[in-house]
Amino acid sequence: MRKPFALLKLLAGALLVACAVAYCRPQEQKWNSSVVSESQKRGEEIVNALDRFVHVRGEFPEKLSLLLPEFLAELRPPVAGSRQWDYEPIRSAEGKVISYFLSFECSPDSYPFSIYQPGAGWYTNQ
Repeated sequence: MRKPFALLKLLAGALLVACAVAYCRPQEQKWNSSVVSESQKRGEEIVNALDRFVHVRGEFPEKLSLLLPEFLAELRPPVAGSRQWDYEPIRSAEGKVISYFLSFECSPDSYPFSIYQPGAGWYTNQ
């Protein structure tokens, strides 16, 4: 009776080792300079719309969706990483949105990332 359990233990152990190897294997890099560059080009469309918005309204928007459709026809996502924009408004002491950070993750695990700030341009940490 011990032999069936021994075989079962052997199979269970092999399965655990296979899962551990698959889990610990380095993930394939899902970003490169061309997808980061294309994402930054798409970000420039947003930056230009933000410039037009502040010129007309006197302050930057609370969120990117407020650019649609008057200042931006569509909000195209970055092609890198999680494919999401992170928009962080910066407020004055009075609460007016006076600047912002626009960023995206370059890979699915959040590193590296690329960030835009008016006056400074794009920065990608690598």
